[in-house]
Amino acid sequence: CKLLVLGVCGGIGSGKSTACKLLVSEFNCLAHLDADSIGHSVYSPGSETVRLIGEEFGQDVLQNDPQEVNRPKLGAIVFSDPDQMKKLERLVWP
Repeated sequence: CKLLVLGVCGGIGSGKSTACKLLVSEFNCLAHLDADSIGHSVYSPGSETVRLIGEEFGQDVLQNDPQEVNRPKLGAIVFSDPDQMKKLERLVWP
């Protein structure tokens, strides 16, 4: 049995999710791993990563209880400073 791994990429709204659903449902692909969903899971409210983000960037980038990341506030920090983005990447993708 030969295993083939496919990667589906494209811009926002280009149909990646639809293509993957078709590959699984119509062409008997074994699985679909959604990298966006996996990436977002590290930001789960109350997670260790969220706690570390609060320590690194200040508690004002967190909100609610359990704590979750206030994406607009964190985005304003990391998208305006490449060094801050590197810090975030080290926390999220250790």
